[in-house]
Amino acid sequence: MSSCERIRVLILTVMPSPYQRELFDAMAAQPGLDVRVRYYTDSAPDRQWNRASLPSHSRIMPGFAVHSIARCCCLNPSVFRELRAEPWDLVVVGDYFTLTAQLAMRYLSWRGVPWVLWGEAPGIHARGRIGRWLRRRAQGPLRHAAAIAAIGTRAVAAYRELVGPRVSVFNIPYHCDLARYLAIPRPRNPRAALSGVRFLFSGQMIPRKGVDVLIRAFEQVCPRDPRTTLTLLGDGPYRTRYRRMVSAEWRDRVRFVGFRQSEDLPALFAEADVFVLPSRYDGWGVVVNEALAAGMPILATSSVGAAADLIVPGTNGFVVPPGDAGALAEAMMRFVTDPSLVDTFGARSRRMAADWTVERGAERWYELCQRVRRQGRRGATAVAGGESAGPAGRPCGCGARF
Repeated sequence: MSSCERIRVLILTVMPSPYQRELFDAMAAQPGLDVRVRYYTDSAPDRQWNRASLPSHSRIMPGFAVHSIARCCCLNPSVFRELRAEPWDLVVVGDYFTLTAQLAMRYLSWRGVPWVLWGEAPGIHARGRIGRWLRRRAQGPLRHAAAIAAIGTRAVAAYRELVGPRVSVFNIPYHCDLARYLAIPRPRNPRAALSGVRFLFSGQMIPRKGVDVLIRAFEQVCPRDPRTTLTLLGDGPYRTRYRRMVSAEWRDRVRFVGFRQSEDLPALFAEADVFVLPSRYDGWGVVVNEALAAGMPILATSSVGAAADLIVPGTNGFVVPPGDAGALAEAMMRFVTDPSLVDTFGARSRRMAADWTVERGAERWYELCQRVRRQGRRGATAVAGGESAGPAGRPCGCGARF
């Protein structure tokens, strides 16, 4: 395919997280895509990622963030210059509430340039009267999108209800580089039976992540096996409070390891047996992708977007109601009382991970770009089932939050 036949794609998104950078690099390597990425900001108040140098296809636009309105509510007037820089075949907008995104979506709709929203399930958080009005205003441009790239099955359903049948809705979840997790050795042996099950959580220490629920559940499990341990990976404003929650009787079995950069995570995943994400809400949860590739059974709540796409209950993990420490303890107990499930479920997770590599993500985005270009106009009839498809046309197995 010659360079003039490549689909010219501009991606607008908030900040260069390690996971998105990996996907965008893979998209840029796709022979059929000519990708440019523009970020609104280089950091966020609640993120501690190292600031890495960006590749030639990416850069941060001049502008500023208004954190008093919302986290990373950015304004980048130079977005207009970026939108006019080339005759883009497609523009991908990575959220809908940010001021820059609002400017971009309205400008693109006015100019008739095809654009796609890539977002997690909308409207999860309850709002007051003013908040509901702002949300409706922010969602208004979505009905003029060429398509919605919904992040997971739950987001597909939410966006289809929001935008109606005239806008195509694809399922394009998060994909990230899983090579280091796939390389973690998982020998088939009764280690968990001999040494006890090691549970792992990875995420921010904030109420939304449900760490308090996990601690209560773990303390219900502890009397069953004195060797069972829990590692809590991550940092946040509630870390001290959660540490104090742990009863003195079990304190030596709960380890708080703090924040680690993404390159350090595989080593910690290798030291654990079962991954737990007890969030009260997570639009997706990329750590579930990582646990899948690490060959781990996965426990998550039904409010975790990735649970609907990456967990097959009773096969590679279990899904429990959010906020229910008893149900979570019962699921954790399944592995404590039958450690053989650690190996069985973990092997199934690793087999599933082959469809969730960053390369597969780039392929799915290429297929979406091809489909949108073939539509030829905005507002085409929604894709049946709201599923994305790979290059061969088979469905993938497979939320902007405000």
